Amino acid sequence: GPIKPEQVIHIDEQEVSIRPNLCAALHAIRDRRNVTIIWVDALCINQEDIPERSEQVRWMGDIYRTAYRVLVWLGDAGDDSDMLFDYQSQRFAGPIDGNRKARLKTAFEALCSRPYWRRVWIIQEVLIA
Repeated sequence: GPIKPEQVIHIDEQEVSIRPNLCAALHAIRDRRNVTIIWVDALCINQEDIPERSEQVRWMGDIYRTAYRVLVWLGDAGDDSDMLFDYQSQRFAGPIDGNRKARLKTAFEALCSRPYWRRVWIIQEVLIA
């Protein structure tokens, strides 16, 4: 069912309620030293206005294709996901022992099981980006 917004942010001096997951993502990518312009579907598209939402969905392919960078928020670290990303960022450097290999496999499976991947449109957006 719908999750009630629990956090308030300010956009152009307006209070906007957002879900906790979006709030965590915004805090994680925030850079206090630089102005960052981002597109957030939940904020940039009026989710209550079905005609507007339908119109914007037609543009999503172009938005993702022409984006300078696309960030995907999979949630906070958990189930060794931080170890998995550390390993990937080292470009899979060197051999790994059996215990670490098993932990990486379990971490990967947990990451792939996160609710994020259950949204129908997510896979196509990631592939287009």
